[in-house]
Amino acid sequence: MKENSSHFKRQITDEQIQEIIDYRLKGLSLRKIGAKIGFSYETVRVYVDKHFPKDKKNIYIQTKTRRKKPKPRHRSSRDYDFLQYIRPVFKWATENSGLTRPQVELLLYLYPKGVFPKSDFFNYHKILGMYQSKTFDMFMKEGFINVWRPKKKSQKALYCLTNKAKQICDKMHKFLTGEKEIPINSRNNVLAQDGGARINGYYMNIIKKMNKDRD
Repeated sequence: MKENSSHFKRQITDEQIQEIIDYRLKGLSLRKIGAKIGFSYETVRVYVDKHFPKDKKNIYIQTKTRRKKPKPRHRSSRDYDFLQYIRPVFKWATENSGLTRPQVELLLYLYPKGVFPKSDFFNYHKILGMYQSKTFDMFMKEGFINVWRPKKKSQKALYCLTNKAKQICDKMHKFLTGEKEIPINSRNNVLAQDGGARINGYYMNIIKKMNKDRD
C-alpha cells in the first residue's frame, strides 16, 4: 500500500491535491472529482482518505452528495439504455402480430441474415421448443417467410423474411433505440383498444412514458 501511495505522489502536483480538497469540500463525489482533474477514482480516493478521515465532517459530505438528485444522464454507469423497455416492446410485437414471444425472437434472429437455409431456422428453434417443422410451415402459411431460391440438385433451398416480418423487426429495433414511437392509438396498436385485458392499460401507461423518455 505504501508503494502505491508513493506512486500517486509522483503523479500528482500540490495544486491538484488542493483541487481535490476544494472539490470534496463542495460535496463532489470521488468519480466527479477524478473526471474534473483527469485522475482515476483510486487516485482521488487516496488523497480524500488522507485529508478527510472518517469523522462527522466527512459523513456530512457523503450524505449531501448521496441525497443530491442525479441528472438523468448520470443515473446509470452505462451509455446505453435500449433494453430498458424491452418487455413492452415485445408485448406490442406479440399482440399486433399474433405470434408468441419465442416466435418473435426467432424472427429477430433471422432478420439480419437476409437469406437463410432451413437448417438455420431449425438450429435456433431447438432452443425455443419442439416441432420446428410445424412452426416453419406456419410461418410460410401466415406470410412471415418466403422461398428465396427453390431447391435444386446442387443447391439447397434458401428462404427470407417477408416485408410483413421485416416490418415487425424493424419497428422493434427503432422502438428500443428511440428512433420511433410506439403507436398509442387503437387503430395501430391492439393494446390501446377498448375492452381488452386490464393489464393492457398498464402496458399503455409504460408505453406512453417510454415515448416521452425516448429523447
